[in-house]
Amino acid sequence: MNFVRFLNSFCKNTRGRRMAKTQNSEGPPPPLVEPVLVPRPRMVHFRTNKSQYLSRSRFMFLVYCLAFVLLIVALIQWEFVSHTKDLTDFFLDKCLVSIVCMLVAIPLMAVFLLVRAVRYLPILGWLLVLVIVELLVVGICTLAANCDGFVFLALFGLTAVLVVVSLLIGSCIPCDLTKNVAKLFIVCVLLFHLALYLLMLYMLIIPDISVFLAFSFLVVLVVCLLTCYHAQLIRGRGYADIPTTEGLFAVTVLFCYFCKILMIFCFWDRNRRVGDLMHREQARGVCGDDCTPDKDMPLFNGSFKDFDYDNDVIQSPDK
Repeated sequence: MNFVRFLNSFCKNTRGRRMAKTQNSEGPPPPLVEPVLVPRPRMVHFRTNKSQYLSRSRFMFLVYCLAFVLLIVALIQWEFVSHTKDLTDFFLDKCLVSIVCMLVAIPLMAVFLLVRAVRYLPILGWLLVLVIVELLVVGICTLAANCDGFVFLALFGLTAVLVVVSLLIGSCIPCDLTKNVAKLFIVCVLLFHLALYLLMLYMLIIPDISVFLAFSFLVVLVVCLLTCYHAQLIRGRGYADIPTTEGLFAVTVLFCYFCKILMIFCFWDRNRRVGDLMHREQARGVCGDDCTPDKDMPLFNGSFKDFDYDNDVIQSPDK
């Protein structure tokens, strides 16, 4: 036993001397190297540095500027349609043009937003964005033709205020919506379900403008919540973000949200005018208390610009 212990101690001492000689021959250990910050992958936190912060700020500025330019160009086209009688009559008589443009824009938008390789094509990506935006603009031209020019301008301004407020709220709130996207999705689905139920009530049971107003409020609230989420994706510094190379993606989604709110306001304005005319016709005894726009007042299918609201006189566009 003593001999075995002697051999074990001798082996340990020999191994220790060899390790010491090896370390002395190789020199001192290398100094510690500080980790280098690299652009993070998606959904992984990291500490931002100055260059990445400036890159994100430049990305936000370019996205919002491009969205602003596209909206101004779209507003000019809508106002031109609303103030020009020939274009107004064309889009009211040929409303199928707007329907076809909107139906074509949806699959093109789906391809652009879902297929990443399409967005990275140098020229085709920009052309596809311009085509999608123009198709959406033409799709809303029928609503612009059915509104007065100044009323449509006021609705556009109201939509712009709501979108800007939603973007500011999404950029400033401490809650990270990108991390709680599942909860946000559930809330939006429930609100959308309630909005569809209110729309069914308005169409079938209670054709009152207040019901349609509640439906419009819920739909606009859903779009504003999604706009807040999109603002945090553009801002970055959260659980998820939009890469700085996906500017066209951010602009297209933002323009689509704006068009959704604007269409809801245009529908609300048309139904408000329908309700006003129904009450006036009921007061004059033209139709009964149970009259509906589709059956007893066929003139509602045309443009409201041909009616004289101040004198309570409904004039046919043909006269």
